[in-house]
Amino acid sequence: MLYDELVDFEKRLRKLRLDVSGYDRVQKQALMKEAEALSILWFTSLKPQIEGLGAAFEPQVADVTVAMDRLHNVSSRNNRATSYDAAITAALTKFKDRFLKPIQLAKPEEKTNVVLDKVLGRINDPSDPEESSYLKEAIACAKIGYWRASVVMGWCAAIDRLQQTIGRIGFDKFNEASTRLKNKTTGKFKNWNKGVQANNLSELQAIFDKDLLTVLEEMNLIDSNESDRLLVCFQYRNQSAHPSKPPIQDVHLAAFYTDIDAIIFSNPNFATTVASPP
Repeated sequence: MLYDELVDFEKRLRKLRLDVSGYDRVQKQALMKEAEALSILWFTSLKPQIEGLGAAFEPQVADVTVAMDRLHNVSSRNNRATSYDAAITAALTKFKDRFLKPIQLAKPEEKTNVVLDKVLGRINDPSDPEESSYLKEAIACAKIGYWRASVVMGWCAAIDRLQQTIGRIGFDKFNEASTRLKNKTTGKFKNWNKGVQANNLSELQAIFDKDLLTVLEEMNLIDSNESDRLLVCFQYRNQSAHPSKPPIQDVHLAAFYTDIDAIIFSNPNFATTVASPP
């Protein structure tokens, strides 16, 4: 659960600060990689989970985000140990009081209901009553404790919205973006050679969700950070669809709905009314 993940995160930060203290400049690959791993952990997992707990955590999340961004930057080259120390110390400032205590003391329903009610208030879309009804049912599952079922339904609704958007924009634009990706020889997607194509919704629905997100990023409908966050949501969906560990906790549920709402349902790029592509 999030509390345990944050405890471990704090311990690793403190150990890293101690380990680099014996150097003038940090050149040891293991230390640089640990700094990078911790910053990535913050941005891809811990930060979205904490943000899902509500606005009360926004100031402290913003402070740690600045510190972890700085740590990520110094980890990529031969930098002074004092730069590491400054970034880690900033991230650890009142860490227990800012995160561990309030998260430990908060009741599960307090962590999720604020987020769920916020999403619920925005999904009454008269232009798509079927989607609205489906999302209400997904959130109703969450309200009575069926969190895994809720995540699976929520993800299905999110993917359907993406697919419907592509149908409105045009399958030709989707296919062109996929072809561009397949032909890339440099950059983030230089090894992506799938070249998926679709000429109707049925064919689009057969495309793997992860590949769909990749093409949407090439179409500039989502950016790289949004794609990364949606991939975390996709992991929650996969973990919810099978009786396996790790379990879906209340904080995962809150982070999941926060992200799919902000990145998909409340995103003008995926509005249900017809709009020109960006």
